[in-house]
Amino acid sequence: MRTAGGILLILAGILAIAMPFVAGSITVLMVGFLMIAGGLVEIAHAFGRPSWGQRIAWILLGLLMAIAGVVVVGHPLLGLAFLTLALAAFFIAEGIIKLFYAFQVPVGRSWLVLGGIVALLLGILLWRQWPFSGIWAVGTLVGVHFLFDGFSLLGSGADEA
Repeated sequence: MRTAGGILLILAGILAIAMPFVAGSITVLMVGFLMIAGGLVEIAHAFGRPSWGQRIAWILLGLLMAIAGVVVVGHPLLGLAFLTLALAAFFIAEGIIKLFYAFQVPVGRSWLVLGGIVALLLGILLWRQWPFSGIWAVGTLVGVHFLFDGFSLLGSGADEA
């Protein structure tokens, strides 16, 4: 099963990297549908809360999540652009934190500095090209992730009997 799964993930990764806009759009649509489902679960959860104040709070949170999901599904390009902006902010924050932390540890400093610089540069790249980076960033990152997972599955050994 690992071999077949690894090969499928590698193929999915290659397709995602070859067609990053399609892969990014599919990813954003999946997130949107999951937000809608999550919002409905939050609303259902609200009715089990002990007080009316808590029920109203959970219903409002559920509605907010579901409405945000509907907006993302209805406007996937907008969702893709904002997901890319969130990734840029995350990478910039991660880079700064790793660089700061690198000078706090006695060993492994060079890897933390390198990781921090790469994350910071990636975040700046996404930020400077935003919103156009949304066309390629999410799909490319998903594709790279699939590739590494696929090679990881293949490298983890033969299928179990």
